[in-house]
Amino acid sequence: MGPGQARILRNSAIIGAVLTAGSYPIFWRWDVTLAVFLGALAMAINFWLLAVVLTSVLDPDHLVPKWKIYVRLLLKVGFLFGVLAVLIFGPEFEPLALLAGVSSVVLAIFAEGVLPPVEREDEGSAGKP
Repeated sequence: MGPGQARILRNSAIIGAVLTAGSYPIFWRWDVTLAVFLGALAMAINFWLLAVVLTSVLDPDHLVPKWKIYVRLLLKVGFLFGVLAVLIFGPEFEPLALLAGVSSVVLAIFAEGVLPPVEREDEGSAGKP
């Protein structure tokens, strides 16, 4: 996983924690707070699984057999469909609270676009005295 992806995950965790912590004092309902937390957690795990799959496909330094790529992709898709099944057939959660939790990853990706780029370890010392 690259430094940009790690920063997106870290920012997603921070934004998800702020949204979760802020939801209870506003609504005074634990089910809303739980829905925000679960939405943020599910999408952070989904983003991490996507980063693992894409790193194994696109990184020339790590040669990964095709069957491992297929297994990782199946795990990612299975996780996402499992989360959807729990949300559809499981207990009633506030849909807008889930959407607020899901948006933590989206906001973290937007923040990554605004923040200055992260230098890779091998590029940081090139040409500097």
